[in-house]
Amino acid sequence: MCALTAPEVFDQDPGDGRVLLLDARPPAGPVTAAAHEAAGLCPAGAITVLGRRPERIRRPEGAELPEGAAGPGR
Repeated sequence: MCALTAPEVFDQDPGDGRVLLLDARPPAGPVTAAAHEAAGLCPAGAITVLGRRPERIRRPEGAELPEGAAGPGR
C-alpha cells in the first residue's frame, strides 16, 4: 500500500514483498505529504514519518472551483 501511495519514497521487493525505503529524506511538498499518508495507510503500522505533516493545499479566498467540482453548499 505504501509503495502505491508514495512511489518516490517506497518500493516493494517483488521476491519477498518487503517494503524498501528509497528516500529517507524526501523533499518537502507533495512527496512528503504522500509519505505521511502512506504511513497512515500501512496495514502493519510499520512506518513512522518524523516531522510535521504538510498543510493541505487550500484554494485562495474567492477562487472558483473547477467546472463540476463539489464544494461547500453544492
